[in-house]
Amino acid sequence: MTKPVSKGKIPIPVSRRLRILQTTLLPFAIWVVAAGICVILYNRQSGSVTVSGLVEGRQSNLAPLVDARLVTLPVGILDDVQSGDVLATFDDSEVRAELSVLEAQAQTLQAQVTAEQARLAKEAKLADESRQLDLRRLQVDVENARLEIVNRRIQIETSRVDLNRLHVERQYSERLIDAGVSEQMDYDIASVQAEALEQAIAEGQKALEEAEGQLKESKDRLQKFEEVTGLESEVDVAVAPLRQQLDVLAAEVDLARTHLPSLVLRSPIDGVITQVAATPGENIVAGTPILTVTERRAETIVAYLPENARMEPNPGDIAEVRSAQPGGGVLAEAKVVSVSPAVQVVPARLFRDPNRPEFGRAILLTLGSASNLLPGERATITFHQ
Repeated sequence: MTKPVSKGKIPIPVSRRLRILQTTLLPFAIWVVAAGICVILYNRQSGSVTVSGLVEGRQSNLAPLVDARLVTLPVGILDDVQSGDVLATFDDSEVRAELSVLEAQAQTLQAQVTAEQARLAKEAKLADESRQLDLRRLQVDVENARLEIVNRRIQIETSRVDLNRLHVERQYSERLIDAGVSEQMDYDIASVQAEALEQAIAEGQKALEEAEGQLKESKDRLQKFEEVTGLESEVDVAVAPLRQQLDVLAAEVDLARTHLPSLVLRSPIDGVITQVAATPGENIVAGTPILTVTERRAETIVAYLPENARMEPNPGDIAEVRSAQPGGGVLAEAKVVSVSPAVQVVPARLFRDPNRPEFGRAILLTLGSASNLLPGERATITFHQ
């Protein structure tokens, strides 16, 4: 008698069960994991924002303040310069001639004052030194002291013109020595002459201070005399022309002094000559830049925050800065200084599409001293919440 066949379920082979799992449960599991990763990345991204910016270093464009002829240009492109170095000088012949004329006028006026003092002294003896005559003598003493101050100033400014020339010669000789095309003797001669002029200027300054002290004493004597005698401080007819001429002379000397600094261009910063736009002999119009000096180390970054950014940095926040070059790592940290309240056009260099202008808010950041970023370089800046 045959055994009846069981009507239970037919067992599913293991290999088939694995195939079912691969076609149903595994895709679902992959989708769940992918969704989780997306959520994590989104949350992480929402706590930071990366923007583009331009590294900025201090840069100075140097130009003359007056129309002048360029005489010397002792520096060239990519030369290192220090703050205070003479970079260019302009024709000073006009100022020198003006100072010579003023010096001659001062000598003429000095002769007139001396003659007036002698005349008043003679009259004082004949008139038994009347009070009115004493007043006139004191007035002349004041004008004589003022004239001495003018003379000292003229001498000092003339020496400064010569000293500026020697500084340029000495600096130029030093560069030629470094290049092996000049001898030490030229530099030494210029140095000795410069030291002599510096000493003369120092002595002139001391004499000027003494002359100013004498002027104060002369004014004090005149004031006390007027208070004691009760005489009115009216300028004598003989003294008035001298005072007027002296006023004009002093004003012209002051004007000449203002011209001197404009005839010498000095570097305001330590850096490198990055542009030379003139050659000696050219006539330069006032305000036309002839040199550009750029600091070697970058100091700031100006970044631009897109209008649709999910976060806004605040002053004091620290950001990571990377070079925009391929493979640029974290080169430095930067601190947010300020955030512009207005939206503006982003510089064209930062456009992702050259044909589509972009807009954003400017952010000013300061770089740390360890930064190796170069002025003008494009960088990416990441802000974290």
